[in-house]
Amino acid sequence: MDEAEPVDEDNEDMILDQIVAAANAGGLDALTPDQQIWLEDWLWGSGDEEFQDFAWDEATEPLCFSAEDVWMLEGKIGDERMAELENGGTLTPDEIEWMRERWLAELKEEPDDDKVPGIWTCLLTASDGTQIRTTRFCYGSGWEAQRELRRIDPV
Repeated sequence: MDEAEPVDEDNEDMILDQIVAAANAGGLDALTPDQQIWLEDWLWGSGDEEFQDFAWDEATEPLCFSAEDVWMLEGKIGDERMAELENGGTLTPDEIEWMRERWLAELKEEPDDDKVPGIWTCLLTASDGTQIRTTRFCYGSGWEAQRELRRIDPV
């Protein structure tokens, strides 16, 4: 397999064309390290990625909720129980599960790769119409978020 072309930092369209051509021919492994870095930076700033699903850690790990989070139980518990929880009462296992479900549902409704750990994809189209789909796993949130380009597939 031929080595992919180096990244030309001055022309975004040409860079994307080079990356799409290389990835279409050989997937993620066909990109140079510079192309991978450039693509990951571009994906992070593009706003073009679409949320697909949660990463396993956010969907399966137990979450720690506090009295500030009990608003998520509105409609599930009565006013008296809500007041008890707001004053430091202990959550039941069912209440924790209801909060977890609501938290995940809200994240799915308004995904943001800075806040929602999970699987994100992006469809890239070169100027000649060739397309690839990138798949990234994003972990954590805010400045401590880690993003990892895992696959590139021809479309």
